Amino acid sequence: MLDYLKDADIDLVIAQATAADTSNMKIHQQMIDQLEHVKNEHGMEVLAIRDNPRYRFNVLLESLEINGLKETTIMMNEDKQNQNDEDYWRQFENENKSLHKIDLTDYFMVDGNFQPVICSVIVYRDENHITNTYAKGFGPIFEKKITEILEGRK
Repeated sequence: MLDYLKDADIDLVIAQATAADTSNMKIHQQMIDQLEHVKNEHGMEVLAIRDNPRYRFNVLLESLEINGLKETTIMMNEDKQNQNDEDYWRQFENENKSLHKIDLTDYFMVDGNFQPVICSVIVYRDENHITNTYAKGFGPIFEKKITEILEGRK
């Protein structure tokens, strides 16, 4: 893929920058190293996205449909391993000035609690993938961030 970038007319690369299911700094750093390579070697802007919270159970099928909304919400908020990338992301946000960043974690919560359903939309289709319907809601957020990045290049 990096060979493709040499001749490509690309203004912005958008990519996942962490893996919420691991606290292994080396794994996160390898992802960032590739994104920095794209920025530094190819001169492209990069938007690094923090991984969405992940769970050790299937939110929709194993929990929401069987246990209901209240119990699933409790399970989600008791799962302290849903964002093992927390320490790395905070360090990355503070220390890395070359890459643009976006953390959508707050959009998975209501009043500070993770929720399986937000605005009548089911958030997760399994333990770590969000539904297409919920993902579409991020469109305006990405539009604003992308516009901000590209206008900053002018």
